[in-house]
Amino acid sequence: MNMNESRSEAAGTGGLREQAAHWWVRLHAEDASPQDDRAFGAWAMRSPEHIREFVQMARLLSALESSAMSWPDVSRETLIREAVNDETHVTPIDNARDDWRGASRPWRQSEPRSRLSRLGLGLAVAASLVVAVGVWLAFPQGARFETTLGEQRTVQLEDGSRVVLNTQSAIEVRFGSRRRYIHLLRGEALFEVAHDAARPFDVDDDRAIVRAVGTAFNVDRRAGHTTLTVVEGTVAVVTQARVLVHAAERVVITEAGSGEPEKVSDVSAVTAWTHDRLEFDRRPLGEVAEELNRYNQRKIVIHDDALAHMEVTGVFRATDVQAFMTFLARAPGVRIEETSGGGYLVARSP
Repeated sequence: MNMNESRSEAAGTGGLREQAAHWWVRLHAEDASPQDDRAFGAWAMRSPEHIREFVQMARLLSALESSAMSWPDVSRETLIREAVNDETHVTPIDNARDDWRGASRPWRQSEPRSRLSRLGLGLAVAASLVVAVGVWLAFPQGARFETTLGEQRTVQLEDGSRVVLNTQSAIEVRFGSRRRYIHLLRGEALFEVAHDAARPFDVDDDRAIVRAVGTAFNVDRRAGHTTLTVVEGTVAVVTQARVLVHAAERVVITEAGSGEPEKVSDVSAVTAWTHDRLEFDRRPLGEVAEELNRYNQRKIVIHDDALAHMEVTGVFRATDVQAFMTFLARAPGVRIEETSGGGYLVARSP
């Protein structure tokens, strides 16, 4: 298999966002080739969803480079339509790398017309959305740090920032001359960011990008949502809008975007996990069990919906599920049984 076939295969796997990111990086690479152009065109023409995802990726990266952090008012559909219809503004992809550096090359008349027809809509969209993100795209493959079940790990970064990884978490770190980029692949992390006004610190969880300069914040990525809590300073959350989140505030982020920031009464409770503690204030038992299950092999199963909504208040060691079960067994109407797999079944007492 040659190099271009490998690249094309890589873009055919993973989610659409990962594929769009792959093509954006590939087309801006120093060694991008006409074969890459054609492969991108084939990928873009497979589905309108590919075009939409590439447009969204371009807008997100463009917003991060903009001091106003705003998107064009024009809709994606209008942008695509105008890009396709107005061939006078179409730039070959192999020249696009120069465009973001400030150069402006016209379409070369000697370029075969079949080139545009091969790339079709995908080329037009890509050419119309080239933005000044070359430094970010030039980041090398980053260092990866991760933890296993029940493990926590502190990572000291080269800029003086510190990341504390919670159980079953993973990050990838890429630093460039103008941006510090962290990809939160899974789990939860507390970020203590060293101040550097020239290099913003971005955390990407695949739902949004959280941008800071010098601050501290906690990012908890779950299956259906991500919760950002700011410990000190202010961060910007970039989805399809820009939301500022200040100290002692949190915001919940879903695939649809971010909610409104809300006050947090006790930020220390959010970061108690860094000291192997979990603090709950009238939290439903179902959520408490889910939280403890993140740290322990012996899982808790709630057998009754009413029990799952029973409120729990207390401070517990994250890795001592046995102590929590002893506490829970004292609650009236609760019965604890050990399962054959070594876990715990919580049910109503007869």
